[in-house]
Amino acid sequence: MNKKLIALITVVLFTFFNCISTHVEEVVPGKSIPRGKAPSLKILGVVTTSDKWIEFNGKPGRIVLTAIEGEVTDGTGKTVKRISIPLNEVKRVWLRKPRGFGSGVLLPIVGVFGFIAALGIIALAAADPFCPFIYSFDGNAYTLDAEPFAGAIGPGFKRTEWKVLSSLAEVNRQYRLMAINEVDAADYIDHLQLLAVDHPRGVIVVPGISGAVHTVTDPAAPLKAYDPDGKDLLPFVVNNDEVYWQADDEGQETAGAVESKTELIFEFPRPKGAAEAKVIFKGCNSFWGAGVLKRRLAMYGKNAAAVLEEIKNQGPAFFAIKDMLAAEEALSLQLRVETTDGWKTMGSIAGGSPLAPGTLVYPVDLSGVTGDILRIKLTPPAASWMIDYIAVDYSRDLPVKVAALQAVHSKLLAARDDCYLKLSPMGASVLLIFNSPPRCPGMERTIILETGGYYDIHPDSIAQPRQ
Repeated sequence: MNKKLIALITVVLFTFFNCISTHVEEVVPGKSIPRGKAPSLKILGVVTTSDKWIEFNGKPGRIVLTAIEGEVTDGTGKTVKRISIPLNEVKRVWLRKPRGFGSGVLLPIVGVFGFIAALGIIALAAADPFCPFIYSFDGNAYTLDAEPFAGAIGPGFKRTEWKVLSSLAEVNRQYRLMAINEVDAADYIDHLQLLAVDHPRGVIVVPGISGAVHTVTDPAAPLKAYDPDGKDLLPFVVNNDEVYWQADDEGQETAGAVESKTELIFEFPRPKGAAEAKVIFKGCNSFWGAGVLKRRLAMYGKNAAAVLEEIKNQGPAFFAIKDMLAAEEALSLQLRVETTDGWKTMGSIAGGSPLAPGTLVYPVDLSGVTGDILRIKLTPPAASWMIDYIAVDYSRDLPVKVAALQAVHSKLLAARDDCYLKLSPMGASVLLIFNSPPRCPGMERTIILETGGYYDIHPDSIAQPRQ
């Protein structure tokens, strides 16, 4: 399914400099490319209240009175039929929006006036995530491909992430990225490089949570997937198809509410003697989950600025927020495996932006697992997580060739050295160009983005708590 985000962007060209100690290189907005009237929203598909995915692969859908109408085609592109879906039967909708929103933004729709509410959620989505938006050039336009280090509010939360750039194309033996600050925050990028991975044809390459490059050749879907009520989750998680599971969001209206958790169990076949496995997970924080930090900070009211400064300097507020995020599993999920000694935590699944969700591999030690079933447990907070796909691969990683690519004329982003590229204020952007190395004959190439940093929230962007 082609869910491209066409982005018309501000281009700023500048030269990076060497840096030995902690340093920040400022980037300010440049002149905008004339773009005329912005294109309107286009509906790419919907998920109905019966959890059925309908893709408008003919003409995009549109609102007609109290329904969404669109065209569905067969494999040849010929129109099969035009369908109309009442708004009160629509659960979520995929939209294509120019600049600033993901390659199809998944939004909850409720009732006849849900579409209007959804447009409000789009605006909130732009206000809650603060991370830099990374756009890939696909040969024709720039497409949102990553939004790294979500939740890294301050240098103490700085981290490195890896994500496959599915929209990036090689053009004239070069790759082009655009990093843009789309919101009212300051983004600090410490390092950024591309990993060009040449691998055997037909093999899927997925980065691991710590940056290792893994190959996936024989992914096994779960045999069972269910919640505490016994609801079957397989229709949501078996296929990488943009049909997400999300916990009920009832009771999440209060900013300071303690978020309850939902226990999810996934059962996979386990080959005899298998001592390790690769858990493949695609998911992200929901729009509600992505805004958890902002809601918590809003509780401090006029003291939010002082709290943010305390977080930046790693004072008591820093440790309080850190402990809260870990206890509530707001931005990372504990990956638990059933062993002979009970449930054992084998790692932590990273959250991320709902605007650009990615897939990661989590290696799991199965030395304490017996029998022919591997059982995995996740406990996401209500309304805070969305899960699209989970699978397990028992195959060994195949040999691949990895080349680390540095941006041309960009020494500042070449190393993890606390030398930061600062994107501020809103609208600041930078164009990054990478030379493509020769390809290995007979092999395919996958490009992985590796980048690390953090962001600062501007106190003025935090709404006061509701009375």
